Amino acid sequence: MQDMADAGNTAPTEKPKQYDFTVAGDQIAATLIKAAEDQVTEAQLLLDRTKVLADGIKAQIKEQADMLTDMNKRLHAFGSSMVEAHDKYLNGK
Repeated sequence: MQDMADAGNTAPTEKPKQYDFTVAGDQIAATLIKAAEDQVTEAQLLLDRTKVLADGIKAQIKEQADMLTDMNKRLHAFGSSMVEAHDKYLNGK
């Protein structure tokens, strides 16, 4: 009787059988994860390069806007001096 009770309580010492398809499935899963990680790395590099490019574009736009603002100020000053010169010519002042 003791042998039957012990037989039910003992844990199996055998390792579960590993089937070929489970090994292949594990390899496929690992490959998919690696491919996704590689894509994330590549995307991060592309994002970093794009941010650098965008910063350069922003700097160029600011430079052009500043130049346009300066030109507008000078044009306004020139226009004002032309009006003053015209008034002086017409009115003799």
